[in-house]
Amino acid sequence: MKSIVRESIRLVASGFYAGYVPRGGGSIASLLACAGWILIPGKTLHYVIASLLVTALGFSIAGCAEREVFSERDSPRIVIDEISGMLLTYAGFTFSPGVQGLVYAAAGFLFFRAFDILKPGPIGSMQNLRGAPGIMLDDVAAAACANGLLWLIRLFIFH
Repeated sequence: MKSIVRESIRLVASGFYAGYVPRGGGSIASLLACAGWILIPGKTLHYVIASLLVTALGFSIAGCAEREVFSERDSPRIVIDEISGMLLTYAGFTFSPGVQGLVYAAAGFLFFRAFDILKPGPIGSMQNLRGAPGIMLDDVAAAACANGLLWLIRLFIFH
């Protein structure tokens, strides 16, 4: 594999090298994605489309990064899955300054990281899959659970 392609894959798969942080690379990548949600204003539909594009990018390069760049199964340096998951966590929500926005930001981050780290139920079994599905699907499922909890907060607290 040519070195420019390999380094491009490394750059994206590691979340612009966030995955190289010695401890907590997934949390750092998640925080960066959360900051992106806060700092990049936009329409909900545009955000959802962008999140889905990042997720598709993750599916397209994670397996290659695992095999060709990092040479280890589900390398901790691959954090595109956390970035994708964090972005999907906020699907359907726009950040607004104030208590409501801060609650969504903090709760979304904490919910996603909890589901991603603890991997309850079928979320954990998704990691047994090989290649990109094994890297990405547990984070997509964690994001779906976290997003559902954010909707419950919206329904019962901020209705």
